[in-house]
Amino acid sequence: MSKLAMEEDYWNSSKVKGFDFGDDIEQLTETKRTMGRMHIDFDDDSVDCIDMDVIDWSENVIKAARRPGNERGTNQDPAFRHHEKFTPGMQRGSTSSQTTPSSLFSLGQPARVPRATTPLNSQKRRSVTPVGSSQSISEMVDREQLRYSTRGDMASLQAENARLARLLHSGRTCHAGTEETVWKMFKNQPYALEPFRCLRDKMNLLDQAVKMHDGNIITAILIYLKTSLRKEILFAELISRPTAVNHYVSLLRKQSDERTLLELLTALGRTEEAALIEYKQHVAMRDPEKRLAFLKRCISLPFNSEDSMHIQNQYTLLDHQGIIEHNDKKVEAAGQLTIFKEHPRKASILFMPLVTTLFYCCFYHYGETEGTLSSPANLKKVFKISNKQYLWTAMAARSQLHKWEDVDALLTSKGWFGGTKKKALIGFHRVVEIVSKNNAPFGMVNEFVGLVDDAETRLDLALKHKCHSVVIETLCQMKDQQQLREYRKQVEINSPEEKMIVEALKNSQIRW
Repeated sequence: MSKLAMEEDYWNSSKVKGFDFGDDIEQLTETKRTMGRMHIDFDDDSVDCIDMDVIDWSENVIKAARRPGNERGTNQDPAFRHHEKFTPGMQRGSTSSQTTPSSLFSLGQPARVPRATTPLNSQKRRSVTPVGSSQSISEMVDREQLRYSTRGDMASLQAENARLARLLHSGRTCHAGTEETVWKMFKNQPYALEPFRCLRDKMNLLDQAVKMHDGNIITAILIYLKTSLRKEILFAELISRPTAVNHYVSLLRKQSDERTLLELLTALGRTEEAALIEYKQHVAMRDPEKRLAFLKRCISLPFNSEDSMHIQNQYTLLDHQGIIEHNDKKVEAAGQLTIFKEHPRKASILFMPLVTTLFYCCFYHYGETEGTLSSPANLKKVFKISNKQYLWTAMAARSQLHKWEDVDALLTSKGWFGGTKKKALIGFHRVVEIVSKNNAPFGMVNEFVGLVDDAETRLDLALKHKCHSVVIETLCQMKDQQQLREYRKQVEINSPEEKMIVEALKNSQIRW
């Protein structure tokens, strides 16, 4: 037998079917049904390989694709209808339900064209799209998949969050170094300080920030260190870093964290500054008893001698004010003194300055003996008030009450041979200002204006208060004849002032 005949017999007797670049449709359909019952989705590629129409070269459908739930090969869903295609010179063909394997290999026979389908497991949950709907198949499928995948995505996110939390707790996360982190902070990029857990890394981070000379970065790192380190450890590390200390002190001041600030300054040895901060806390106390107790404790703080004396005086003053306030309330309520009836108190004396307290005592308790706490002389002695300050305050208080005899007594001093003279440590020009403001008698104002030492000042005050005699005497003293003649025109004719001016002009002893 020839070789060609043997090969023909071999191939003709073979039971192997012809190779058609595909799988058996019946077998794949059965597999697809099984997988659909298992709720497993096929991707688009696998679906396209199974659900397809068989057409010939003239575009006539000779076999419709078979789908689960539709064994007859037809789909009544409008979304899956076959799109019929028309070509010039061709007619629409008829549908055939059978084809043979041998016809798949012959030239000019039909080819398989994929049809658009939905995943197999969508048979139970897909909704039929009405005819004319603007929603496409892909949009409908995406919407259904998004609804059913939300629960799974949430569980996945929670699992990822738990994993990252475990990595962060164990310290195995990969994070940037100190230099890179500070540089990100400088460039306003996202950064994280929590991964730096050991003390050495935290201090290196602070040192890198100090090298950058950026106060905002230093402050941000100090805030992190404040929350992640114990005070004792942080203070010990800041001792050798003065720049960071200054920023930290400023931060605590802005946060009004006075307790931490006091502990920091004490740990750094800045006791006087810490004592001053603690002393300033008494300003907000409105209870006299609590403030007294606080001031008493502040006396023992490490202030210098001058500051300690001020705190001692403040404590004594508040103690005096409390006693005076308590007694005057009783007297005013009982109506025992006339001055409280004529001039009722407008405010409490508590927490007032020393000068205000002295004015109050000169106003209500001027005549009391020195041994009394409310006596002005006692306040002057206890708090070492200067004579000038005492004179100014007492004169203002007595002038307001129009007690001019007390004002005159304040300005009268004894001379050498038992005589008296007027003397004002604050200057008579200020005395004139005080008494004239309270409507003092003209004779007193005229007298005090004449006692002003400076001639120019005396002349101005005399002209202002119309003290004609003082004006004439001052002009004669200044030997200003021309101005004296001009001033003659301002006084009344035949008045005592005009006669005085005429006599002065005729006086040959005055060298004009």
